[in-house]
Amino acid sequence: MVILPAIGMILLVIAILSILGRYAAICNAQDAARSFLDIRITKEKYLQECYELITNRFRSTTYGFLIYFWRNFYLGNIWEKGNVLPCEIQSKLLEQCLLQKFRKDEVRSIWVAFKRPLIIHNFLEVRVNGKWISVDPWGRRHGIPLGENMLSNGYGSN
Repeated sequence: MVILPAIGMILLVIAILSILGRYAAICNAQDAARSFLDIRITKEKYLQECYELITNRFRSTTYGFLIYFWRNFYLGNIWEKGNVLPCEIQSKLLEQCLLQKFRKDEVRSIWVAFKRPLIIHNFLEVRVNGKWISVDPWGRRHGIPLGENMLSNGYGSN
């Protein structure tokens, strides 16, 4: 019965690597966002800069959470690798950047499910000047501009 303790140790190592990788990636994203953080910068401009930062660094793919499932665990510093990331990881990194200028109650994470094709998607809504703006970093590579999301764009409505 040596197998069960070995599996437990492997899972523990993966969990530790995931925590360290997530911390490193979030710190790197926040550091990059600080490079254009200025007291005089408007929230709209800061939102645009953070959006560009994440969407220019990472590519999107449909079903990325399955195809690149190991990236959901942050094994290593994904910021340094900069490749394809699932929507929820891109949204989380963008959220951490935005929290440098926005209050926590001004940024919310939205999860939606579509029947056709079967997909679960994550994007953000950010409150700017009293108005909620959709921010879908994954959607940019799929033709969804800042201010829209998969729902407002009609994705999965067939």
